[in-house]
Amino acid sequence: MSWYNKDDLRRRGIDRFFVSCDEEYEKEKLVKWTVDKYALSKEVATELVEKCCKKVTAPRDRKAFEECIYLEVLKKFHQE
Repeated sequence: MSWYNKDDLRRRGIDRFFVSCDEEYEKEKLVKWTVDKYALSKEVATELVEKCCKKVTAPRDRKAFEECIYLEVLKKFHQE
């Protein structure tokens, strides 16, 4: 089961469609998701999550946050 599903079950629908950058446990899950999805190091994933926490304004829509991560991955690998 993905962390999205676990988070959704835990929250019982309260804010499952949003990301909270103020909650460390949630940022850790976002880093792990980014590492797993894009095969990045934890350091790079953490950097991207931090960037998107600044770029996507609260309340942070989960889909918009995922799109931000995707675009940041593209930028990072396009520059190298």
